[in-house]
Amino acid sequence: FGDDAAQFFLRIEGAGEGLPVYGIRATHVVDIRGENGIVTTKSLWRYTGDPQTPWEPMTAVVEAATGGNEVEASLDISTLGTPEVALVIMTGWDGGIDVGSSAVVDDPAGETRTDGFGDGPLPIPEFSDLLAPVVGTTLAYALVRRRRHR
Repeated sequence: FGDDAAQFFLRIEGAGEGLPVYGIRATHVVDIRGENGIVTTKSLWRYTGDPQTPWEPMTAVVEAATGGNEVEASLDISTLGTPEVALVIMTGWDGGIDVGSSAVVDDPAGETRTDGFGDGPLPIPEFSDLLAPVVGTTLAYALVRRRRHR
């Protein structure tokens, strides 16, 4: 039996040509490997362009965790540069492979998360957040309407 692998291929702006990987030109890869749902290795690699040693390891703290059928990974990419495209490839111990769709990272202003809503759609409230105001308004309307008809 072999390892399961989750590989997060990244294209970092200004980091060179990159290696063609399923439609993107990857300059970096976060490589997470494990067995039986337990992470055994987690690392970050940079594409060198050298045919003899195409990838070189980088010193970065990569965090990874698994749970059930899920895997997540994180690292501080602020020292790498601005990500442009990401692609996830999952490989099972049996050789089965699942290639995700590439995702374009759209952050033209270099913004980060804030508490404000900023540009874009507003979040949709949960039903439980709407229930009390809707019921209260409906009851108030019914009481006012009933008093007017007396």
